[in-house]
Amino acid sequence: MLVLNKQVVLCALMLLNANSVLGKTLRNAERKQGGRDLMFGADAASANAELENQWDNFAVQQQMSIPTTMAPVVPTAPPTAAPTPTPPPTTEAETAPPTVPATPSPTTAPNPNPTPPPSPAPTSSPTTPPPTGPASLFLDEDDVFDEFSLTECQGDCDDDSDCEFGLICFQRDIETVEVPGCLGNASIVGDGFDDFCIKPQTDDTLVIVGDEGIPASAFPLGKCQGDCDIDDDCAEGLSCFDRVGDEIVPGCIGFGGSTWDYCYDPAATDKELNYVGLPDPVWDYFELNQCEGDCDFDSDCGIGLVCWQRDAGDDGVVPSCTGDANAIETGAEDYCAIRPSPTYLSSVYDHFEDANEGTFPIGLCSGDCDFDTDCEGDLICYYRPAFDPVPGCEGEGEENFDYCVPPDTPNKALDFVGDEENSYFELKECQGDCDFDSDCDLGLVCFQRSAGDDGVVPGCDGNANDLATGGEDFCIKRPSDTYLISAYDDFEFAEDGLFPLPNCAGDCDVDEDCAEGLTCFTRLGTGDVPGCEGNGEEDFDYCITP
Repeated sequence: MLVLNKQVVLCALMLLNANSVLGKTLRNAERKQGGRDLMFGADAASANAELENQWDNFAVQQQMSIPTTMAPVVPTAPPTAAPTPTPPPTTEAETAPPTVPATPSPTTAPNPNPTPPPSPAPTSSPTTPPPTGPASLFLDEDDVFDEFSLTECQGDCDDDSDCEFGLICFQRDIETVEVPGCLGNASIVGDGFDDFCIKPQTDDTLVIVGDEGIPASAFPLGKCQGDCDIDDDCAEGLSCFDRVGDEIVPGCIGFGGSTWDYCYDPAATDKELNYVGLPDPVWDYFELNQCEGDCDFDSDCGIGLVCWQRDAGDDGVVPSCTGDANAIETGAEDYCAIRPSPTYLSSVYDHFEDANEGTFPIGLCSGDCDFDTDCEGDLICYYRPAFDPVPGCEGEGEENFDYCVPPDTPNKALDFVGDEENSYFELKECQGDCDFDSDCDLGLVCFQRSAGDDGVVPGCDGNANDLATGGEDFCIKRPSDTYLISAYDDFEFAEDGLFPLPNCAGDCDVDEDCAEGLTCFTRLGTGDVPGCEGNGEEDFDYCITP
């Protein structure tokens, strides 16, 4: 039986179809030429091009219209013993191109480089923020803000605890215009007097990085870091230095947050005793460092240090120092030492010197205070004569210095010391006889009495009628902020550090002597002062609220 080759059959079929279609195509071409014969030239070329295009389309259509399934071809002879290298003929399905590219069969082997799955939800911002430069100085819009809320270069802060954890409050004066790590001129931001939060500039600067175990990542605390409550809050080898005010933390610099406690290295604080000489005639304020001598007053030593007073024959031990003091010079010299405890009298703050810069209000057993407002929190100012003991405190302190004590400290007893003319500010609380406010220590007023009055003197124990004639006057704390007080005088040294004057205080001469918003009320004799109580001093003028 004759068996036709598949390719031959296919070609024959295509030729038959081609003749039919070609004839139809020629007839269509003749109709398009208006019944005229085809011509050579431009018209002929155009017609021929169209025919060629139609022939190409026809050929494609014929290939796509061939049936995809055909009867198997029976071989005419049995296969040879050894196959020929010629590949077997392809099937109709392989020769006919598909109308749509076939999808490749999936493989079972994994892709060595799989495509990562898309993110379920794209992030709204980069995961790593771009690096930024120094921030510009700016102020919080509110006058009142939460603790630890101010950010870097933001003001106005008053204490480290106003700043975010890890920042400190950079205290500045009007001459300081640059703030470390911040852009801008501080003198033209706000009123020009503002203080700003910055990053500590050294590793040994006191800084609050956490509080009560929050954040957990900050604990245990490192050296000079706070706030700690117990030694276990600090890293191994460090201890928690408990403070009641602005005491110096051994091995650290700065004041830190007032009353906040910091970790320090107790083994690295002791220094060798060093005799540097005698004052000539006096030391400058805070001139002597730890373990240096010979000092005479706490104010000879750096802030946070005390002058450890010694006598010949005392043991040679000086707190926070190494060496034998008895083996140096005469053996009786005094040395500056770290304050042994928060209740040891410390006397480096003074309204009349630069010592008060950045230190008021002051803490427990610290002096010299003049008003209760000089003391932190609810502490009160305890006025003492000479070296009288200070309740709840240890050490001698400085002569006639006054110290901050708890509010429940017992009242002092009335003390009549005489009726001779007194020097300025000579009499202490509950002492008499005074005639003027200026006879009393700063912050006190002369409580005027007459014979026959009851014997009660505010803030003092005892009956005044039982002392001397019974008509004596005594120095007391100012009963209220509106009670006339007259201890400030431009003609004496009393004005140092105390002007501008507060409400109901005198003696003022011009409005500029008064605090902002107050005016100077001029009066003759002992006439009434608007908004104030008490007699004050004759012919003294007082600051009032207009």
